[in-house]
Amino acid sequence: MNARLLSLAVLASLGALAAPGWAKDKPAPDWAVEAAKIPTPVFVKDASAVLLSDEYLITVDTQNNAVERERWAIRILKPQGRGRAHCSIGYDVDQKLNYFRAWTIKADGAQIQAQDSDFSDHGGANSAVLLFTERTRTLNPPANDPGSVVVCETEEQLRPYVHEEDWDFQHSIPVVSEALEIDLPPGVAHAESWRKFTPVAPLQPEPNHLRWEIKEVPALNLEDIHATPAWSALSARMAYPRSPILIGPATPNCTSPPIPRLMWSPSSAPWPITSPSWAEKITPTSTAFTRRSPPPISNNLS
Repeated sequence: MNARLLSLAVLASLGALAAPGWAKDKPAPDWAVEAAKIPTPVFVKDASAVLLSDEYLITVDTQNNAVERERWAIRILKPQGRGRAHCSIGYDVDQKLNYFRAWTIKADGAQIQAQDSDFSDHGGANSAVLLFTERTRTLNPPANDPGSVVVCETEEQLRPYVHEEDWDFQHSIPVVSEALEIDLPPGVAHAESWRKFTPVAPLQPEPNHLRWEIKEVPALNLEDIHATPAWSALSARMAYPRSPILIGPATPNCTSPPIPRLMWSPSSAPWPITSPSWAEKITPTSTAFTRRSPPPISNNLS
């Protein structure tokens, strides 16, 4: 009997060592620690939270199979800003989520990693469709007190039949730094379309590898403004086709830029500005296009 109890105790201890919670107890990566050191700039003013850093890396192969990696850091400035740090990401059967990891770095430097119980999954849209595969995973970060920085990193496989993506770099809170990197297959040209923002020329550290960087993006806060147009009609963003089928190969000795076949919205004219209460927050517009995904920053105030 004693030998049996000893064997059970040994097995229990081994099971505890192999438990997922123990395996996930890892320190925050270096990029997160460095992002938490970014000071809060003056232009943030009285915002409840600030997005310190938000970076995307999208890798595309010749068959339009793409992997998107995102990592972002949000500093909570006021108790009302706790809800802004609820990172979320959408996924479905054709858009597999490889991982979603998060940490809270407190003002004193202490780190707390989010566990499985800190994430929740729910339907991606309120729809009357009976069979709907889109889901959203949302983080309720631990120790999300004012002064803390919540950092999140995700990786997912994008839908291979979608040929255009949107880079939403304006949110309901101020942004200190935004970056987008695209790694395209060899010999494939790129194209882009900007809305409500002056176009930014990309850096090209190596062939077919492009990087756009934007600093100090003001918030588009519609919280206390009524009867406004849809968010997608007001926010600044960039659209880019990621499919070699749409863009086509680069033409040798051709000096003209590539002409992308984008999916344009039927209403390409700018929304008329009639209310000065929110018109002051909008820059002159360019061509409009359809937007498919919500901003990654949660507007939840709880």
